[in-house]
Amino acid sequence: PMVELAQNYGLTYFYRWDWEQCPVEAGQRLADGVKYLYSLYPEVEEIVIFAHSYGGVIATMAAGDIDIPIPVVIHTIAAPLAGYPHLMDRCELTYNDSGKIVYPPFGDKIYHFQWRTRKEQDGAYRQLDYDPQDEDLPGSNVTRLPASMDGHRLGHNWSVSWVIDTYLGKPHTP
Repeated sequence: PMVELAQNYGLTYFYRWDWEQCPVEAGQRLADGVKYLYSLYPEVEEIVIFAHSYGGVIATMAAGDIDIPIPVVIHTIAAPLAGYPHLMDRCELTYNDSGKIVYPPFGDKIYHFQWRTRKEQDGAYRQLDYDPQDEDLPGSNVTRLPASMDGHRLGHNWSVSWVIDTYLGKPHTP
């Protein structure tokens, strides 16, 4: 799916973070990178970010620090936005009364979309007592992905293909 994105859009970048870095720091680096790219290409009319799994937590953290004058559309895919044990145990994060991660408020030009897998089919989440994707963020649009894609189980990793293909207008059958 990422190759297809690059083939359809002239400017496609990949952000790679240190898996051991906490999301606040990684999110700040991502926000700084987005602002830097915008400074290089001020003619760009919109920036779209696709972020999978822990990357969705990072991109959502970044959303509060991206302050550029064009729309930034963030798609989080199978992201444990409510929190995940390994993440919660090692990072100093702010939590609400329900024990979910608190994110910085989004700016006026941030558009946030959550694409959630079905927990019972998601190999990364099915063993948990809760669905770490269930985080209701103000102004975020939530879509629950179908159980299957073209006759195969739609789990954690295949969710990226579904979302990118949907974005590019390539249909799949549930």
